[in-house]
Amino acid sequence: MPCDVNGTLVDQASPGFWLCPQCGRVISTGGAVVARTDPTLVDLGDRPAAWPGRGFSTPGIGRAWLHLPTGSAGLVGVRAHHDHGPIADQSARLLDPMPRADGDPWSPRTAADVDAALDRWGWRVISRAEAATRLLAAGYQLGTNRSAGHLLYADDLDDTTWRPRDAGHGLEAFAAPTEPTR
Repeated sequence: MPCDVNGTLVDQASPGFWLCPQCGRVISTGGAVVARTDPTLVDLGDRPAAWPGRGFSTPGIGRAWLHLPTGSAGLVGVRAHHDHGPIADQSARLLDPMPRADGDPWSPRTAADVDAALDRWGWRVISRAEAATRLLAAGYQLGTNRSAGHLLYADDLDDTTWRPRDAGHGLEAFAAPTEPTR
């Protein structure tokens, strides 16, 4: 995408620099990488940066999240830890924070709002058991050592989708494209 030397998107047809929304590199027309931005912060208008499966290390699976106090939501990609367990990769924002009523500690957003946002981009929430099947097929190992910080463990597989996270301040669920990735 056309950008300036700092990675800020521009409308010019030939600005001299191009931003890769998948990795965040700013590339000159000569092919040299001149800067690197955080691809999760790139504003692509109505499409989140690093949208899966193009920007995620493991296409075809991600973990959706909803922050209950603010109502913001996103989708985190999956990559392999050194022990081949699934850990968080890049993320894409699905929903920006929204105002809440005076005195209310929680945003009015729900998991259904995140489901709808995922659906608009061709994704759906899947069970933890289906997430495990996808991860194992992609070569991941699911252990039980929680100190590793993995996204999913072998002793925590069932048919649930949305679960509490962050001491009850958020919700999380696994998600997958509605159409198979290539």
